[in-house]
Amino acid sequence: MTIPSSGNPITIAMRSRADGVLEHVPPTGDTTAPVVTPPSDTTIQFANGGAGLAHNDPDLQSWLAQASAVDETDGAVAVSNNLTAYADPLPAGTVTIQFSATDAAGNTGTATANLTVSEQAPAGAWQLAGDGVSADSHWVKAKMPMHPVYPRPDSETQAHARHRWAHPDFRYEIPIGVQGGAWPFKYEIINGPSGATIGQYYGDPDYGILKWMPAAGDSGTKAFTVRVTDQELNTVDLTWTTTIDANQFVFVDASAASTGTGTITDPLMTFADWYKNSATD
Repeated sequence: MTIPSSGNPITIAMRSRADGVLEHVPPTGDTTAPVVTPPSDTTIQFANGGAGLAHNDPDLQSWLAQASAVDETDGAVAVSNNLTAYADPLPAGTVTIQFSATDAAGNTGTATANLTVSEQAPAGAWQLAGDGVSADSHWVKAKMPMHPVYPRPDSETQAHARHRWAHPDFRYEIPIGVQGGAWPFKYEIINGPSGATIGQYYGDPDYGILKWMPAAGDSGTKAFTVRVTDQELNTVDLTWTTTIDANQFVFVDASAASTGTGTITDPLMTFADWYKNSATD
C-alpha cells in the first residue's frame, strides 16, 4: 500500500490474516527469533488404574503455562506447544514437549522440556485406616500440597551444599524433607547408586533417611531421585547429584596430633587448627 504525501510517497506492507483482517507487516531487518524459556522438566502422575494423563489435566496445563518468550523487538510474545502431537491421554513414559514463539517479523524460537508421566502407586498396607476427615480416621487430609524441602535440585543449591558431596570412606547420610501432604509418607529410591537404602515406612529403621556407602575405588558424580508418597497417594520427587571427593571434608579429633592435616586418617586436633591454622594463634 502506498500513501501519497506532500513529499516522497510512503509505502506500507500489509498482509491478510486468516480472519480476513489486514495487518501491518513490519519492515524487513528483524531476523532475531524470540528467546523461549520452557518450564523445568517435571513428573505428573495420573490415578492408579487410569488410562493415562489427560491433556486437560490441571497440573499439566499449569506446567505448560509456565513457558514464556521474549523478543528483542516485540517484547513478550505468546508461546504455543506441541502437546496435541501426542496421544490423549498420555500413557506412562517420558515425552519431549516443544514450545514455540513467533514474533511479528515471522521469526520463530523454540525450546523443549521433558514431561514424565507415571501412574500413582496402588494402595498398600502402609496406608492407615480412615478417610482423613472422619473423627475415627487414623490420618488427616493434607492442608497443602507436598513440596520438596531437602535436598533441593542442583540448580537451586550452592556447590558447597552438604548433600552435594560424599566422602569415599565415610557413609553418606541424608534426611529427606517434604512440606505438606498427608503424613505418614512412603519413601522410595527411584534412582541411585548401588547399595543406597532408605527407610520406606513409618516405624522402619532409618525412616526417611537415605544412606549409602561408596564402594571401594568408587568416584565421580552420582544421581539420586527419591519419591515420597502420602496417604492420599500424591507424590513428589526429590532429585539431586552428589560427587565423591575426599577433599571436600575436614575431620577433627581431640586425641589427634596437633600436626594433623584434617583428613579422615590424619584429623585436626581442634577446630582452631582449621580456622587459624594454629591452636594458639
